[in-house]
Amino acid sequence: SDGCVRKTVLSCGGGDGFVRLKKMKLPDTTTASVDRGIGVKECEQKCLKDCNCTAFANTDIRGGGSGCVTWTGELFDIRNYAKGGQDLYVRLAATDI
Repeated sequence: SDGCVRKTVLSCGGGDGFVRLKKMKLPDTTTASVDRGIGVKECEQKCLKDCNCTAFANTDIRGGGSGCVTWTGELFDIRNYAKGGQDLYVRLAATDI
């Protein structure tokens, strides 16, 4: 299927934020970028500053986790697991948060 569709188009600099999806299979990494040197808060700020960034997550969830992976464009192959998985932060327009 075509999956989820945004209700509102993202507005770079217009107060976009993130919704936390728990126990997720992370999206396909074709459009992903990794920075192992920053944590989740810095990752959020990095994603907000990039108008093309649509989601982010920790790269390493063991022992509290560190590192950052960000996605641009559409997010493919996302699933919600009953057990396991990771937190995925998906960017939403301010009006949809």
